[in-house]
Amino acid sequence: MFTSFYLVALGELGDKTQIAAIALAAETSWDSVLLGVMMAFALAVGMGAFLGAKILTRLPKKWLKIISATLFIVLGTLSIDRKSVV
Repeated sequence: MFTSFYLVALGELGDKTQIAAIALAAETSWDSVLLGVMMAFALAVGMGAFLGAKILTRLPKKWLKIISATLFIVLGTLSIDRKSVV
């Protein structure tokens, strides 16, 4: 549990969502922004974990790793090629 916490926390530092949350908190109350961000993030991560577990029941772990690595490389290449942040 702590490993996934640290990986997600480090991966999210300085991303667009954090910058948007900072800007929104500067205009409204920080506690409502925090609650909204936490609910949205919990929903997104929860859906990812749920769908990942469902996919693993139908697809071997090896193939899931190959597919996710391929998607990561393709999307990374496309974002570099477009010279924009995705």
